[in-house]
This record gives sequence, structure tokens and C-alpha cells, in this order.
Amino acid sequence: MKKFALLAAVAAVAIAPQAKAEEFPYWYIGLDASVNQQADGDFGTTEASYDTGAGFNGAWGYRFIETSAAVELEVGYDKSDVDNGVGEVKNQFVAINGIVDFPTGSQVSPYVGAGVGLARIDADNVTVNGVSANGHDTVPMYQAMVGVSYKPETMPRTELNVGYRYQGLFSDAEIGTTDVEFQNHALEVGAEFNF
Repeated sequence: MKKFALLAAVAAVAIAPQAKAEEFPYWYIGLDASVNQQADGDFGTTEASYDTGAGFNGAWGYRFIETSAAVELEVGYDKSDVDNGVGEVKNQFVAINGIVDFPTGSQVSPYVGAGVGLARIDADNVTVNGVSANGHDTVPMYQAMVGVSYKPETMPRTELNVGYRYQGLFSDAEIGTTDVEFQNHALEVGAEFNF
């Protein structure tokens, strides 16, 4: 009887971590790379257009298994060269996001998300049609995301994702005497590592 009780206790301990992993929330780290297209926008008294740019971002989040929702802290960076002038515009941001997954019973699941934060918009020696700006401004920002994630059977606790992100500012960045409008569209690929 004592041997049976001992075996039962060992089995319970061995099973407990698996049950906990299935039942309770978990943390994750996410990394993404993106191709960005900043929309044409006001640049002082003229309008700037931009070449296709690139960026990357990382997130540290907490996922709630019961609701398939997550909250995360994200930092990111992207830049775009000015197409109808000289110089480049950089965006460094930090945001708090809410993400909701829609389980499908398969390895592929769609997701949507939204976030708010701060963006540092940096105009690096930009001149467009005689209007110049050189410096930076930190402005409240918002963003929305949508995409799909894939959970490979051969990579436990890993999710691969592809998605679209839109970013905008609650007000134009004021760089010197020049108001700079910023709206950014991004196509992203990345991975999420759960623990």
C-alpha cells in the first residue's frame, strides 16, 4: 500500500507541470521584422512622400489561456527615406497592446490587436520643396494589428506569425517650426516564444 501511495505521489508530481502549463496563463517574448510604407503626409507647408522602409520590434507579454487574450509591452523602430526630397524619418516607439487570438482547433489562428503609447519621430536633415526639419518630437501614438499565427508541431511553445500593422499619431510631430504628419503601414513576420 505504501508503494502504491508513493507511486501515486510521483505520478501526480510528474503530471502537475503539464496540467499547469495547459491551465494557467503564460509569459512570452515576441520578435518581428517588417517592411514599412509611410503614407504621404503634411510636412510643414508642403507634402512629403516616402520610399519603402524597414523596421523591427520586440514585445514582452502575458497571455491568458482561458480568454485567448494577451497584454504586452512593445518597443520598436522603423525608418523611411524621403522620396521627394532628402533625408529620412525615423520612428522609435513604446506601446502597451491588447491582443486577442481566435482559436480554430488547428495550428493556424487569426488574431487582432490594438495599442497606445509614445512615438519619437526623428527627422534626420529632411528637406522637401524648400521646407526643412532636423530634430525630433515625442508624440502619443496608437496602432492596430491583424494577422495569423502558426504553431509548428515540431517547435513546442513557439508561434510563427505574419501580419499587418497600422500606426498613427494623435497629433503631428512638431520638429522645430515644421509639423510632420506620420502614418505608417507595415507588413510583419516574426515569432513568439512562450514560457
